[in-house]
Amino acid sequence: MKGDITVPLHGQECAAWLYRPESEGPHPLVVMAHGLGAVKEMRLEPFAQAFCDNGCVVLVFDYRNFGGSEGEPRQLLSIRQQLQDWKAAIEFSRHLPTVGSAKTVLWGTSLSGGMH
Repeated sequence: MKGDITVPLHGQECAAWLYRPESEGPHPLVVMAHGLGAVKEMRLEPFAQAFCDNGCVVLVFDYRNFGGSEGEPRQLLSIRQQLQDWKAAIEFSRHLPTVGSAKTVLWGTSLSGGMH
């Protein structure tokens, strides 16, 4: 099941999708994002759905200043800030209901694949 949520990241709200398996938890966690200036709508959905179909809770988020997330100026590219966003999204996700804290996967495309 996929739903829209917001993730509090450093005083701003970041747009995210949360995928939850139909079975009861606890479930492994997958946190996903694109690299650099891409947003979650850019082909992450099939991967997130596949993880969910295999029993994982999945959080897919947009960095601050990008996509549906808050932040000014828009499209501001800051690798330091994106690393902060990753850390905050991971911490937020680990406290979601049905997430088993022992199993967490970080999944990113492009530069995001090496950021964490």
